Amino acid sequence: MLSTTSQPDAILLANRALARLNLGKVNDAIADSELAIEADGNYVKGYWRLGQAYTALGDHKKSLKAFEDGLKVEPGNKALVKEADKAR
Repeated sequence: MLSTTSQPDAILLANRALARLNLGKVNDAIADSELAIEADGNYVKGYWRLGQAYTALGDHKKSLKAFEDGLKVEPGNKALVKEADKAR
């Protein structure tokens, strides 16, 4: 669920991270995800995108950290729980 308090920059950066990830530009996706988190640390999709990007690199330790950081913001997020379990 998209929070109405999310900063527009965080939303745009997380969306661009997804686009870059889909284009295989994983390092750019990581950078955008980190910028999204910096813009709004409460916007869970920033953590989600960061975790996805690290998963694409095969870095499960960093992907797990990203998903767990997202769960600190939104503990009941089932999708993040599922991805954290996969990363473990």
